[in-house]
Amino acid sequence: MDEMPGMIRPDLQALPQVKDRMTFLYLEHCTLGRQDGAITVTDEKGVVSVPAAGISVLLLGPGTRVTHRAMELMGDTGVGTVWVGEHGVRYYAHGRPLTTHAQLLLRQAELVSNTRKHLDVVRRMYQLRFPDEDISHLTMLVCGAEKITPEITALTGLSAAELQQGADPREALQRFLAFIGKDPLVGHNIAFDLEFLRMACKQYGFPIPTNRQTDLAQLARRKLTRIANYKLVTLAQHFQLAEKVEHRALPDCRLIQQVYCKLKETEVQ
Repeated sequence: MDEMPGMIRPDLQALPQVKDRMTFLYLEHCTLGRQDGAITVTDEKGVVSVPAAGISVLLLGPGTRVTHRAMELMGDTGVGTVWVGEHGVRYYAHGRPLTTHAQLLLRQAELVSNTRKHLDVVRRMYQLRFPDEDISHLTMLVCGAEKITPEITALTGLSAAELQQGADPREALQRFLAFIGKDPLVGHNIAFDLEFLRMACKQYGFPIPTNRQTDLAQLARRKLTRIANYKLVTLAQHFQLAEKVEHRALPDCRLIQQVYCKLKETEVQ
């Protein structure tokens, strides 16, 4: 493809500062084009060239047409564009060149450097590509060294063969830490689970999470006094959410979330 004629795009540092530019220029009933580093203004009287770098804002009134090359030059030289009514009385729209600020770069740096926000971006991009998949939760089997006893299989339905196909413990922990980010954690007797999490983080060299945490059992003790005990199944039955606990990670997490919401709505008894 042949190179397009015209001047080389100037560096941002080489452009005049705002204080050295004309505040605005109002134009109407004309066609704007480009000749090297100048905006050409053509009407029935002839052609006038205006140095693009010497203008802050172009006010484009009725009967104004703008070529693509002219808009390209405005973007390169930091010229704002406002579409207005006759004599600038009414405002319709405006365009601002991206070369005059670093907001998009700063926003991108923020999303990349924050683990939780970075993961949110990844999820949204993944969901755009696979719109039928549910990415609102994280669940996985982990391949551990411990043997699965018959009692555990009877309680959870999991077998040793299934766990052998699970994720590597280090990879699973890394994914889990990225998933929770800095979000608050809610669990039933959560200290028990967090101790396993701390041990795993020490074993694999990950920072120990410092997320704010809420213990469902402790919250229930503060809110409910006329109840047999504070087991998860008892709380679920009290709020008529479930008759039993499945003892599987994702269903139990969803049940904990439902009980937590009910407890937040409950006045102290």
